[in-house]
Amino acid sequence: MKKNSLVNTHNSSLDCIRIAATILVVLNHSVESIYQLNISYIEALPMHVKWFCFGGFTLGRIGVPLFLILSGYLLLSREYDYEKTTAFYKKNVASLLITWEIWILIYSIFLSWFYQTPFDFATYVRRALFLQHAGMSHSWYMPMLIGVYIFIPLVSGVIR
Repeated sequence: MKKNSLVNTHNSSLDCIRIAATILVVLNHSVESIYQLNISYIEALPMHVKWFCFGGFTLGRIGVPLFLILSGYLLLSREYDYEKTTAFYKKNVASLLITWEIWILIYSIFLSWFYQTPFDFATYVRRALFLQHAGMSHSWYMPMLIGVYIFIPLVSGVIR
């Protein structure tokens, strides 16, 4: 079996990009948690705080695309035949789906408890099947990531 030297060698530059992406994602979430991003709130802030708020929010938004670029760089260079594609789906897509389903169930139960509302099984099923937004602002990432992973072997084949 021929191994891809790109995937099997450690590249510390990629670690630096991962670190930067992680810091940027944390920055984005911090800015969103600290500052209210609405006009009346922002207008009352001093100019240097506005610069930090918008700068942190804007720079922070670069983190997720950096993670996606790294994934593409590392995963698209591989060769995917039927067996490798099946193994890729079992290892990556299946684990992401299982994690998603468990997280959505836990989160739905928690929200029912927190808001003292009855558990709505139909809403849970729609969210679990990606037919309805999960109700969490940060939950957009999992369906997007699962979609990317589903198409990685196909895109890799087209590129090759």
